[in-house]
Amino acid sequence: MKKKFNLHLRIFLLIVVSCITLSSATDKGQIEKTPVFKKGTFWKIKCEQLTDYSGKKVTNNVTTLSCYIDSITKYNGIDVYKATFLNLEQQKVATCLIDKSNLKIILLIAQYANNKIDTLSHDFALLNFPLFLGKKWNGICKYEKMPRRYITTLDSKFEVVDVKDTTLKFNGDEIKTKAFYINGIFMDGKMKSIGNYLYLAPNKEFPGSCPIFLWNEFLTTVHSENETRVAWNYTMIDFNW
Repeated sequence: MKKKFNLHLRIFLLIVVSCITLSSATDKGQIEKTPVFKKGTFWKIKCEQLTDYSGKKVTNNVTTLSCYIDSITKYNGIDVYKATFLNLEQQKVATCLIDKSNLKIILLIAQYANNKIDTLSHDFALLNFPLFLGKKWNGICKYEKMPRRYITTLDSKFEVVDVKDTTLKFNGDEIKTKAFYINGIFMDGKMKSIGNYLYLAPNKEFPGSCPIFLWNEFLTTVHSENETRVAWNYTMIDFNW
């Protein structure tokens, strides 16, 4: 379970839902303000790998993760949400600090069952509120692999490329929301990863996408002349707003 979670982090797969339908209406002018969470807000997601980096089908690689907003606190003078991740056995697999003003991930700590730290991720800017069509931003994400503190730095670029009305089907109900489609490019020397993902906006019934896990269409990694693609399927099991 722990290794699967860390694999998700490395390939930038952040979750929301697999079962959505897109309507024909499109709103390209709306500005989406930063959502406000409360202590106890949570998302529960089933993650299933469909293909590996060679494009071959993968079966029986399924795990379930839950993300809880534990508290609202300060970190280096910044107001942050402190979130905890639990696996199916209710073991803590990660802790995350999220900037309350724009939902950028300031720090993500992945850990093993014995609470030893596996990786540290700094400044992971998959989101940067407010969101609107055409918005662009840059980021620098730094990974530290423990215990030897092997550091990888990724230069990243993001752009909101489309905004569409969306109907989320959940437990027999239909939830009207908006999908913000985002392209992300992550560069480390000769390696370049391209991730296409989306953020679902909240409404009165739905907290929106978990800011750490966002639904990905695919992730393509190019290293020298080799290109690989990996795909996952995500299903939201439960949430609390």
